[in-house]
Amino acid sequence: MPSEQESASPNEMQPRSSGRRAIAIVVALVLLLACLLGIKPGLAAWARWMAASQLRSGAISEAQRWLNWSDWFSPDVAETERMRAVCFRLLGQMKRWEESLKRAQKAGLARKRLERELTLGRVRQGVHEDGEAALSRLSPNDRLPWESTAVLVRYYLNRNQPDRAKRLLQKAEDELPHEPHITYLWGVYWYDQGDEARALQKFRQTVLAQPRHELALSAWAKLLE
Repeated sequence: MPSEQESASPNEMQPRSSGRRAIAIVVALVLLLACLLGIKPGLAAWARWMAASQLRSGAISEAQRWLNWSDWFSPDVAETERMRAVCFRLLGQMKRWEESLKRAQKAGLARKRLERELTLGRVRQGVHEDGEAALSRLSPNDRLPWESTAVLVRYYLNRNQPDRAKRLLQKAEDELPHEPHITYLWGVYWYDQGDEARALQKFRQTVLAQPRHELALSAWAKLLE
């Protein structure tokens, strides 16, 4: 018989509202303290660090909320908008991704950081003729370990090259065993290939390993409709 966790639905796996209320209270107290002590700029950097932490676990909406706090703490528009663009890229909202990058560039985002995000987004869209070559020019220290795989899988699927996407995932799985983001990408791959049963299995595995993985939760729920 499956355990309670294994039989849980997507909605049951999402964070409980009481936990969110507790976090909101803590944040409100921090905000009050920041106003009293005049330390808002430092807290803006902390909020962006929290947003990055949320992205690593796949909690994109939570990351966006932290970026909104960063806006409030300090007008460091360039870096906040760059991170907001990352969120939109992960969600596949490429028009909003482009708008955020334009705001980041206008605010003076460093050229290297701008070009990095432009490359990741354009490879995801299938714009580059050779996506792997474009990504190879980026420093591996400037991106999450699974980020290149994520954009390249979609690149190959968009270009109707599923065999290359599959080989890439097999390699990534060897290098990052038990990584929930790679499991999620297998779900994306199988869904693209029309195998909804395998896709559902992979999305479910992702959520069981990382309950806050927003894209997997959404995809799992969609397949259960």
